[in-house]
Amino acid sequence: MGLDRETVRRYLNAPAFPEIVRPGRRTSKLDPYKDYLHQRLQEGQQNMTHLIADLREQGYRGGSTIVRDYLRAVKGESAWQQAYRHKKQAGSTSIQDQLSAREAAWLFGCNPRKLKLRQVRQLDPLRRLEEEFEQAYQLTQDFRVMVVQRQSEKLPRWLKEAKASQIPDLQRFAAGIYRDYDAVRNGLSLEWSQGQTEAQVHRLKLMKRQAYGRANFDLLRLRVLHGSGVRDQRKCV
Repeated sequence: MGLDRETVRRYLNAPAFPEIVRPGRRTSKLDPYKDYLHQRLQEGQQNMTHLIADLREQGYRGGSTIVRDYLRAVKGESAWQQAYRHKKQAGSTSIQDQLSAREAAWLFGCNPRKLKLRQVRQLDPLRRLEEEFEQAYQLTQDFRVMVVQRQSEKLPRWLKEAKASQIPDLQRFAAGIYRDYDAVRNGLSLEWSQGQTEAQVHRLKLMKRQAYGRANFDLLRLRVLHGSGVRDQRKCV
């Protein structure tokens, strides 16, 4: 039953069966402001940071994590996902032709020259559903080409177009790049990269998680050395 030993002993020693008093609905500091949040969402404000700032002005003094968790539950799918899902349900005639939002996003980011004919037939009608979809596709492809061909000089223009696109997902993505602009620009222009270092750190952490609670440092050391291609362990002592 998953009961602790002390819980069972307390039940046995009780003169009568202890009635379980369940607490009522838990209140939250956010409850008085939920109506205001829904009003702002209906007005078109989707940025969580701006919504939290608005709540502060209304007198909210709780944590931002509660607001973000509540907004994620309320908002659910993003606007483009909802629009795509409604269009797909209304216009699709074959179950095999339907795409999930994840599959559609993957097609948007792929190199069009590497798509199969079946994928092209799925992508073209999707791009023609709405003008916003075509705009999102063009911006996505421009960003992919810019990264692959390391065209750092095109980054400022792309950011301006993304901010002016009125597509919330791309606007948030562009805002994130603005916050770390120097690092992104260097990644598109410089030949050096710490990708190899990050990959080794990720591999080491993965090995640690796999052996957590079942092995010691000696085995971890051997696994790391073996994965690095070192045959003679004495060379690394």
